[in-house]
Amino acid sequence: MNPLKNMLTKVTLALSIVSTFSLGSLASNTSALPSNTSLQLQPTEAKTESAVVTTQETTNKPLSTKSSKHKNVIANMKKLASKAKYAHELITYMDKHIHKVKPEQATEMLIILEKYYENHVEQVIGQLNELIANPKLHAQLKKLGSNLNKFDKIKDKSFKKWLLLQQKGKLKLNYDGTLYFYYVDYEAIQKAYGSAFNKDTAFYLQYTTLSNKELYYIYDDNKKPPYETLMKRAAVIDEYIQATPKSRHLKEIKDLHHGYLWQFFNRNWDDMIDKKTGKLHPKMKKTYASLIEKYGESRSGSLLVKYVDLIAQHKDAISDSDGNILPYMNKFWEEEYSKLYKETFK
Repeated sequence: MNPLKNMLTKVTLALSIVSTFSLGSLASNTSALPSNTSLQLQPTEAKTESAVVTTQETTNKPLSTKSSKHKNVIANMKKLASKAKYAHELITYMDKHIHKVKPEQATEMLIILEKYYENHVEQVIGQLNELIANPKLHAQLKKLGSNLNKFDKIKDKSFKKWLLLQQKGKLKLNYDGTLYFYYVDYEAIQKAYGSAFNKDTAFYLQYTTLSNKELYYIYDDNKKPPYETLMKRAAVIDEYIQATPKSRHLKEIKDLHHGYLWQFFNRNWDDMIDKKTGKLHPKMKKTYASLIEKYGESRSGSLLVKYVDLIAQHKDAISDSDGNILPYMNKFWEEEYSKLYKETFK
């Protein structure tokens, strides 16, 4: 692995972990990054994307506080979150109330749950590590193979009960080849509560669910999404950000946008360099040209235009004869990209 690729991998991991809690994916003390295995969109992506520019009115409405009953639901959930031992306690409460309150209150309930997850997921991973320090329990978990969330092969009743409680709390168990870890199962949250939310929260929830599958594949190259998918997501999310500046989830949605663009540019070092010539690989050059044609007018696509122009100025050369990344490319990623991103997406 060349030095720049190694550096980019580390930065990618760091950025992913920093944005973990806004995405609700992992705890901050684990090096594992998740990939969901399936996805159900509610509503469909096409419907969401076509609705991007029509959501401003909905999300700008002030939260309704007329119903004392609904206010009590929120207040009681906050109290519950302050003392709950496990996430399933909040999930049980949401199951009972979320479809009875207004969409704005449903969003408040989701935010309370996400805030609870911030510390809780880390604690659960710590508890799991303590449990599987027992060789017998570790062996039982290992027998599950790839079916990590089907616990029929777990013989220890206490351990099985604990695993089921985490699953009930909408936490999903995963394994990166080295570590077992938990992350928030946004697909399950979307499936259970998607119809309770307004368009703003539905958009946020949909793309958070997608990102868990598409951005955190890092330990399974077979799950890499196509480059067009990454650029398409970035363009759609940025369009939504511009159309909905008062979104309740604006920070998290901006993090999603940054994540998609970062993966688009920085997961591709094996793909983009022709090892024989050290130049931009012809296939990647063709891919870039196609994406510029589709998304070049968007703010997200404009970064690709500038990136390709920079490479063209150096006659498509990216690495030297020894495989070392050329200085101009190092400078771009070490100094210029972050400035360009901030200038483009003020």
